[in-house]
Amino acid sequence: MTADWLALGQQRHATYALLEVDVGSARAAIRARRKRTGQPLGFNAYLVACFARAIGADPRVAALRHGRRRLLVFPHVDVAMSVEHVLEGEDIPVPHVIRAADRLSLEAIDRQIAAGASGSAPYPLGRRLLPAWLLLPARLRRLVMVRLLADARRRRRMTGTVLVSAVGLPSRGRAWALPGGTFYPVSLVIGGIRHGDDGHETVALTLVFDHDTVDGAPAARFTRRFAGLVERGAFLDDD
Repeated sequence: MTADWLALGQQRHATYALLEVDVGSARAAIRARRKRTGQPLGFNAYLVACFARAIGADPRVAALRHGRRRLLVFPHVDVAMSVEHVLEGEDIPVPHVIRAADRLSLEAIDRQIAAGASGSAPYPLGRRLLPAWLLLPARLRRLVMVRLLADARRRRRMTGTVLVSAVGLPSRGRAWALPGGTFYPVSLVIGGIRHGDDGHETVALTLVFDHDTVDGAPAARFTRRFAGLVERGAFLDDD
């Protein structure tokens, strides 16, 4: 299934933005918020919140193609994430969609990420049918997937509207992740956190835009808005 998704993503024209954002203040504010509220809050949940709310300020960035000639803009941001879930004794990456992430509190997003990794085994019917599905030729499988996802409303229900992937790269030096393509209008890939000799903490972030649906100028404005939210510790003092 992963190979099928990658093959479909490589058919799009991807544009990349590589960011290195100072997050020392934000990480300190996260620690202070955890102490103040007594609730868990992870750094990835904070980045998801900034990503979703930056899109919420201009939802056209996450417009989904509907058929061949239309784009649909949705009022909320549904963030798809890949989380590791223990299935049959192995850590398996499974998709999890955080609905209306632009309207959720930071702690609610953190709880959803944790629930996706530790809840009941997801997609029981899909996992039972998967061996039979993979017996079909790859070209036929991908054609069916394209037809199913041509309807933007169905695609939103099945896969969300945007993607966040946390790669967890080593923290020594600068480390960005570059996916081979994209199946989403905009995706965020969280790379490594670097601890500089001057005491600054920076995170390597990769934004991937589908240039078939997002033009350069809106993508640049979104990149500035998102990086600004992350750097100044937005929403951490008053959500």
